Amino acid sequence: MPPRTKSQSTQVPAKIGRPTKYSHEWAERFCARIAEGQSVAEICERGDQPSQQSVYSWLREDEDFLERYARAREAQADKLFKECLEIADRGSESENENPQRIQRDRLRIDTRKWMAARLAPKKYGDRISHDVRDGCISRSICQCRGRSSSNPDVATSNSHRRRDARSSPSGH
Repeated sequence: MPPRTKSQSTQVPAKIGRPTKYSHEWAERFCARIAEGQSVAEICERGDQPSQQSVYSWLREDEDFLERYARAREAQADKLFKECLEIADRGSESENENPQRIQRDRLRIDTRKWMAARLAPKKYGDRISHDVRDGCISRSICQCRGRSSSNPDVATSNSHRRRDARSSPSGH
């Protein structure tokens, strides 16, 4: 019998835990479902899919998967926008539509617009412009709060405060 020697094993230790369901093929199928309009929760409800927690962990850890997912969300927003146009165009086919259907279609369009704005805010979100000058949001707000020296009422009230502070015995 040969003597026993202590040598390093060349085998890779087995991973502990359940095997992962993640693969590039799975990621492609997952992102295709997202682009079709399904949510992460809907996809993960199925028994053959991983949990939402696993999906979000993979998104944090894998840059390639995160990029694919972001593109799928943009495609989902594009699909929602296209549905808005289809709903609006379908309404013009018959001029004698009842007000309830028109209101329902308006709600469907508004909901899709809201979702598209959340999924792709740069493309479908509201444009907000800020006018900031001299550290104030707008000139009228600055004047109301006494931050403008061009307002004589504010300048007068500020000079009274300074004079009152100097004449008080405590200096406060």
